[in-house]
Amino acid sequence: ENNGRIRLEGNQSVTVSEFVQGENSSVSYYGNTLGSLALGNEYNILNFEDTAEGSVGAVLKVSKETVISSKGILSLTGANEFTGKVRLDEAGTVDIKTGKALNFEDNAKADGIRITGGTQAVSFTGSSEIGNLEVVSSASVSFEGTASITAFSDSVDAGNISFNEGGEITSAVTFATAGDVRFGDESSDTFNIGAASPWAALVHTDGNTYVQGTLNAASVVLGSETKAVDINGSVNTTGTQTYAGGTILNGSLAGTT
Repeated sequence: ENNGRIRLEGNQSVTVSEFVQGENSSVSYYGNTLGSLALGNEYNILNFEDTAEGSVGAVLKVSKETVISSKGILSLTGANEFTGKVRLDEAGTVDIKTGKALNFEDNAKADGIRITGGTQAVSFTGSSEIGNLEVVSSASVSFEGTASITAFSDSVDAGNISFNEGGEITSAVTFATAGDVRFGDESSDTFNIGAASPWAALVHTDGNTYVQGTLNAASVVLGSETKAVDINGSVNTTGTQTYAGGTILNGSLAGTT
């Protein structure tokens, strides 16, 4: 029975008649050629650390906590079930698929994340510092803390995307999702498209857009004949603002419309 921590390179052969895990036991993998995991696919606490990288296609089931601090490229492509929290601790690039709701807790830091959530919700409960973020599919993606993202991309299946505490995407972004995109949930929230003035361009025409607080961008193209724009704060641009469809303005616009 493991009541402490086991640290393994990853793909080496380990022979055990039965792997029994104590309540707070953990297993850490650090090797750079991961494929299958030496102690199977079910864990209480699972860590990927140091130079751990590779592609794990099996369905991983982790009941308490998953910590990714490895600096390489790590792909977890099974319909994984991370019942507890997932922590990204200055990780490299992570490609993660989930078959259950996925919660990134604490302060998430990673060079890049690719999320395939299917119909599952994905949330970041603390602040986030992410290089490249790609959302392939999900029911929703919500940022409950401040989000700092270098580059963002998504698909029509990305679901609703909410930046609830402000933050920034430091490069131009076109949201492809047919779901809602929300910037802020209070009047004090500020979200920037671009690192600094004159900012960068924002486009979202395939879904509804909601602004609560302040949104700064170089230019915006929002809404369509069937998709609404609801502004309860202010949208400030150094260039043009283009709105189509039903636009509800309970705030202010500063730019060229």
